[in-house]
Amino acid sequence: MLYRTYKFRLYPTPEQEEILHYHFKLCRDFYNILIENLSIIKEETGRVPSEFDTNRAIPELKKENPELQNLYSKVLYGVVHQVYANLRGLSRLKKKGKKIGRFRLKEKWSHLTYLQQGFKLIDTGERLWLLKLGKIGEIPIRVHRPVEGTIKCVVVKQHPSGRWFANIQAEIPEQDKLPSTGREIALKIGVDYFLKDSDGRIIPHPEFYQRTLDRIRYVQSKLNQLEKGSEEYEYYRKRLARLHLKIVNQRDDFLHKLSRFYVDNYDVIRVEDVDIMWIIENSKFKMRVLDASWGKFFSMLEYKAKESGRKLILEKSETMEVVG
Repeated sequence: MLYRTYKFRLYPTPEQEEILHYHFKLCRDFYNILIENLSIIKEETGRVPSEFDTNRAIPELKKENPELQNLYSKVLYGVVHQVYANLRGLSRLKKKGKKIGRFRLKEKWSHLTYLQQGFKLIDTGERLWLLKLGKIGEIPIRVHRPVEGTIKCVVVKQHPSGRWFANIQAEIPEQDKLPSTGREIALKIGVDYFLKDSDGRIIPHPEFYQRTLDRIRYVQSKLNQLEKGSEEYEYYRKRLARLHLKIVNQRDDFLHKLSRFYVDNYDVIRVEDVDIMWIIENSKFKMRVLDASWGKFFSMLEYKAKESGRKLILEKSETMEVVG
């Protein structure tokens, strides 16, 4: 089975926004309660209980903190899962010799995770469908593409720009493989271009960030002159966040279309196996390299090739023969 995540825009009413923010607060409080309890248990026993044991303790924690009754049960399980995911991440860093500090309490929370249950996508036959969420209600949602497979998880988020989104993860069956083209291609990235291929194409850097930089600097300068928390400050803060969101959307659209082109037209795709972090640290053009998002491009190539039955091969720079 394969998993695919769909990102859709949500349009909650002001009343629903208040409920969502209240649920964010409860999730943050529950997360902090878990961290404090796990710290106490570790000091007393020398070990951290398993995620399964912590899930079993949720009913007791709800009795001790009655306000948690307002959260849908699967959302609480989602918070527990994130706590243990963070613990595993810290453990991996420690094994690599990284210095890690204490596990910090959360001051902010901006998402709700519904695992397996507590959600329903309702087709209204109109432009806006409805996403029904447990303990919240029906929120208008813009489903701009069909959702394939069985929905397993829904994550509701608020972007710093103030906009709301739902990430819907669905389990889909194995896809039909694309027909063979009998062609293969080699791709090479570069600082002077986004990539060039062995068929002679040279794709220039789109430079979405660079093209928006003047507007970002203008809004940031306005923001720096205002009192934090004021109404005008919030206006420019959201305006700045919208500019960054637009850059991310433009970049993702470019990377999706380019990766889809190569997967649709070639059976074998050979790409240069490079250390992108090394390039960032040693390049004079850090902004251009970061803006390129080659790592995301390679990731898109990888999962699209896997779904479509194509072959993606990593090769060392010295073995790559790319002309163009």
